[in-house]
Amino acid sequence: MDIEQLKKIIKLARGAVDNEPEPFKTEAFKISFSKLLEQELSEHNNKNTNQVEVTSINQNFIAEETDFDTRLSLFAQMCRLTLQELKDVFYIDEKLIYLICPLSGSEAEKQTLVSQCILTAYDLLFRKEWLEASQLMKCVDMSGIGQMDHFARNIRKKQIIRIRGKGKGKTLEYKITGIGRTQAFEIIHDLAKVYPHEN
Repeated sequence: MDIEQLKKIIKLARGAVDNEPEPFKTEAFKISFSKLLEQELSEHNNKNTNQVEVTSINQNFIAEETDFDTRLSLFAQMCRLTLQELKDVFYIDEKLIYLICPLSGSEAEKQTLVSQCILTAYDLLFRKEWLEASQLMKCVDMSGIGQMDHFARNIRKKQIIRIRGKGKGKTLEYKITGIGRTQAFEIIHDLAKVYPHEN
């Protein structure tokens, strides 16, 4: 890897955490940089010419002309999955995104993890930076996570570094943060590998 490639990775990692408050910004940068560097080195070592480079993936997510199928494929690559593996984790259409694989943990933990994954998917696939609380709750509920009475409190516990909220009542909306998105890629990857598709 040459110095120019390293500079690009640093720039991408900084861009991913621009909106993060300190002291979380520094830690988020370290995580993002580490993941991007790991992916770049893996691609370089494998010499897989069919794999889209990390820099190209991020640029394609930003490009307005990128069609949905391309964004979906790039999303799968960011999670280090095949398209089929991603589809084994998510049900996705324009009106609803939810997880179709089982999760372990407490209801509060599952609600946080599922929310991270769903907010990331809406952000990258449909360019919805903010998602209405009612829509997010519907998606989480469809993912098989119960006890929604304490949903706002459960995801607010780690909201500063993973999920942000704004508004109140019917105007309440949530968005994924940079560190939350990076963690979501790993969560989705792990879910696909723990619960592989059976042919």
